Amino acid sequence: MSFDNAGEKAIGGSAAYDFAAFGLPGLSTGAWYSQGWGALNPVTNVAIPDRRELDVWLQYRPTEGPLKGLRLKTQYSNVWQQGNVRPTQQEFRLIADYTVLFRPEPSVSKH
Repeated sequence: MSFDNAGEKAIGGSAAYDFAAFGLPGLSTGAWYSQGWGALNPVTNVAIPDRRELDVWLQYRPTEGPLKGLRLKTQYSNVWQQGNVRPTQQEFRLIADYTVLFRPEPSVSKH
């Protein structure tokens, strides 16, 4: 979630772990927690309720070989906002993307 409403302040923190030490390069997991407050509706200037978000993810991103550039990610998110009809807004995502470079990677010159 983006905490980008008028007047909104936010703070967040994350922790992640890379499984390369266990012979699984490119596999990582992590969590992110953030909280926003002080947001205002720009039209009415009325306060928007504070909100919190927790994201937990597992990701595979090969670092070399023919699959380099691929990312497979699964993410669970939960958002809490005061005054919502539902106490929480849960979301589960499966993400697959592939990065293609249109320029060659810089080479290291040896002198």
